[in-house]
Amino acid sequence: MKRILFLAFLFAAYASIVAIPTEAARSEQPAKSGGIRIEHPWARATPPSAPSGAAYMIVRNGGSQTDRLIAVRSAAAAHVEIHASTRDGNIVRMTSVPGGVAIPAGGKVAFEPTGLHLMLAGLKHPLVQGQTLPLTLTFERAGDIEVDAAIDSVGASGPAAGMGGDMDMGMHH
Repeated sequence: MKRILFLAFLFAAYASIVAIPTEAARSEQPAKSGGIRIEHPWARATPPSAPSGAAYMIVRNGGSQTDRLIAVRSAAAAHVEIHASTRDGNIVRMTSVPGGVAIPAGGKVAFEPTGLHLMLAGLKHPLVQGQTLPLTLTFERAGDIEVDAAIDSVGASGPAAGMGGDMDMGMHH
């Protein structure tokens, strides 16, 4: 009898582990609203005392009209700004992008370490590899889209293998 109860316990424990999606699994799934689709949202981990961090993604617009990413917010930071990195010789400058970023109809815009990115200022806690970063993206037409960006290593140059899938992610308007 004890053996049967033990086996039942093991089976229940295994079933509960398999049934619970991990943070990484949720971050692999693109979020979409209308024609806007957010793919491969990710961020770099930060050292414990870092005041800021950065997040990246691909924004696709499958709609017939241009939309514009006008704001971003996160519970993990005091504020989030859309930034662009530009290189002038050996100097890299980061500047805020006023008015947001246009996402052309039928096109895409990549937010990546060497170009457009989301700058998270006033981090409330470090970004830890293996966890996720909640982001709310606000578009002129599509409204709010919530995503969980997978947090990769400090020196990551792109989303880790396995980040980004083709399933819908929880998003709210």
